[in-house]
Amino acid sequence: MVTQPGANVLPVSRAGKMPNAASKVKTAFQAHRCVYGSPRVHAELHAQGIHCARKRVARLMLGTCDSSPNVHVIAPLPRRVSQGHRWLPICSSATSALISLTANGYEMGTAGFIPVTDGQLYYERDGRGQPLVLLHSGGLHCGEWDDQFAVFSRHYLVVRYDRRGYGRSQMPKQAFSPVQDLHAVLTGLQLVKPALLGFSAGGGIALDFVLTSHDMVRALILVGPSLSGYRGSQARQQELQPLWNAMNHGTIDDVVEAWMKDPAVAPAPEHLPARQRMRELIRDNAHWLMRHPSFSLALPPPALDRLTTVTVPTLVIAGERDASDNVDIVRIIADAIPGAESVIIARAGHHVNLEQPLEFNRVVLDFLSRQMFTALQTWGDT
Repeated sequence: MVTQPGANVLPVSRAGKMPNAASKVKTAFQAHRCVYGSPRVHAELHAQGIHCARKRVARLMLGTCDSSPNVHVIAPLPRRVSQGHRWLPICSSATSALISLTANGYEMGTAGFIPVTDGQLYYERDGRGQPLVLLHSGGLHCGEWDDQFAVFSRHYLVVRYDRRGYGRSQMPKQAFSPVQDLHAVLTGLQLVKPALLGFSAGGGIALDFVLTSHDMVRALILVGPSLSGYRGSQARQQELQPLWNAMNHGTIDDVVEAWMKDPAVAPAPEHLPARQRMRELIRDNAHWLMRHPSFSLALPPPALDRLTTVTVPTLVIAGERDASDNVDIVRIIADAIPGAESVIIARAGHHVNLEQPLEFNRVVLDFLSRQMFTALQTWGDT
């Protein structure tokens, strides 16, 4: 069962005061058939700057849950915190949900799991309007989109999910198709003609999906994408050898260090916050990188041979310090897909969204706005 996006907003002032707390909280919780509030959840609110009436609201939340049969209290999930956008987990018996705390609002978002063959995929969604789906890279989970998820959800209905074996999604048990999993996400969440934004391996999956189901996609954005059928250079294979050795024979620390020593992949030394975030994301998923079974099924024929058949508006992005093979792939795709645009972002390597988030977000939002997306007002304008 998948919850529908919540339309109700429970206002919170800049000072953190909740007007008419009793009626507002109870109404919102019952309307969504979820939530909550144990003292642990309220402690999270307090830790994030919502200080007013701490004990009173904690008692109110617990009282609401006790008196309302449709509300269930369970232990909150680990919280995600991203710059400028704070997530507090709340849950119902059917699915998980999130309250996103922004500067001016208390907006109900959702999170949960989409069933797929032999498993489940974890997802998060927030915002309203035209749908936009974010696909993460081959080494990190959906948390790598933190700097984008908070911004893009001010304009669009944004969904990000962990592919099999990544983040909170289950490990694969047998051969599966990432393209079919993406189809399950779109149909399970009832996303009609979304834009797809795929990074690295996620970009390759998004491209393969468009080649098989172009009528289901409104626009395509590929960031340093992989490309099935492309033969990488011998020089790049030699550069990656230390990482392969660490993944096959080393420890988690070895994998992290090997990854961070690749100048094309790791953020530049001057981008310290991005480097720290990269280390955290790699460590989160090192277990998958070290035990990566060959379960993922490719779709014949290779995408390289079918690029001219792509008909959706396409943007291809790369960082100027990315590996030469990746920049070459961007050029090949941009030249082959009719009407495709390409952008090279300065002072960034492979993970351009981490190193230059402001410029990256500007480029993406500009492209989406030109594809006749109906962008909503930002939360600050409502």
